[in-house]
Amino acid sequence: MDLKVRRDENGNPKKSPLSLQLNLSKFNASMFEKATEEEKRQQDVMSESATFFKDGMKKLFKNPLAVENRFPRLVYGVIHSCAQSLLKLRLSCFRQS
Repeated sequence: MDLKVRRDENGNPKKSPLSLQLNLSKFNASMFEKATEEEKRQQDVMSESATFFKDGMKKLFKNPLAVENRFPRLVYGVIHSCAQSLLKLRLSCFRQS
């Protein structure tokens, strides 16, 4: 079976309209030159080194909705752990007598 390939005016195979391949003939070589040292320096983002936890907390506090969600859970966790400790202490007192 002989498939006929559609060709454009340059003789290259025509691209399907749904294809995601780039047409490299639209680009010139100057677009792909290596960056100069000045351009590289502009891309460097200097930030203080932080631990994983510190960086995560910084990102958390930038999002007020997330902080509002975490605060009640933190309060519940503290109350729950305190209540468990008190119950264990009280139960141990009853067992001794």
